[in-house]
Amino acid sequence: MQPVFKILANNNNVTEQIKERLIHLSITDEIGFVSDTATITIDNHDDQVEVPARGAELEIYLGYDVDALVKMGKFMVDEVELSGPPNQISITARSSDTFEKSNLGSIVSPKSRSWHDITFPDMVAAIAKENKLSPLVSPRLEGIIVDHIDQTEESDLAFLNRVAQTVDSYVKPADGKLIVAPIGTAISPKKEEKPMPTTELDVTDINSWRIRIAERNKINSVEVKYHDKKKGILDTVRTGKGKPCFCVPHTYASATTAMRIAKSKLAALIRGIYELELTVAGNTAICAESIIKISNLTQAANGEWIIKSATHELSGSGYVTQINAIIKD
Repeated sequence: MQPVFKILANNNNVTEQIKERLIHLSITDEIGFVSDTATITIDNHDDQVEVPARGAELEIYLGYDVDALVKMGKFMVDEVELSGPPNQISITARSSDTFEKSNLGSIVSPKSRSWHDITFPDMVAAIAKENKLSPLVSPRLEGIIVDHIDQTEESDLAFLNRVAQTVDSYVKPADGKLIVAPIGTAISPKKEEKPMPTTELDVTDINSWRIRIAERNKINSVEVKYHDKKKGILDTVRTGKGKPCFCVPHTYASATTAMRIAKSKLAALIRGIYELELTVAGNTAICAESIIKISNLTQAANGEWIIKSATHELSGSGYVTQINAIIKD
């Protein structure tokens, strides 16, 4: 199958103008709040290609059937580089689905404040409202109470991501929404939680692979301190079994919060032991936060993995998807 693409620049189809000039097209989809990026390198040997303005909007589509292309995202031109010889234009664009341009500064600007006795969804809703976004939070996170936490010279986006990590979740601003859901799940506009789509990959589907196993980092249990207000003492909770045990340095206001932190930290530490890199034939269904299921490769790699990042690359050599993944619980 022959890969095809389509690019709209400020809603104008420019595919035909650059089809014969395209050298390389790359789209990287990242887990969580990291901005998705697109890079386009174009042959400009005759100096006839118009340099796009910073802030120009690009819609990029990929696939194998011109009548069934998949929208890979909407991006905003951030940088343009001209080089030669041979004369080329390299365009770097960042996700514009994340925010309206006028709101970009607000959610990434440092703020200082404290939060007390608030549910996590209410915190997300308050921050979403301030930044003119709609909150979309997994029902599984509704009962979580944040006793106390300080936001000190920290952007709303970085702060929310820090809090989300304590409940093993991710933050993803997209399509005017501020999405928060447990890692490995998706959330519908109706707040219906569902597993992320799974792509099954057999050894025959994989061009190349590499797995990193950092057993030296293996932690078997996590311990967290908290203030027991009834007894007036400093106490601890622990999850997992055996040693080594990781001790979270912060002290929390309740046993419930401490146990939540401990479970989330242990899950994250376990996932961090294994990291998988794959290159497969271009597949538009593969995206960050979705699941891949490996079979017939090697015992250490077989099973389910959560995609941290997926990079779709189109060039004269064809269309491939590069995957970086962490093991699924």
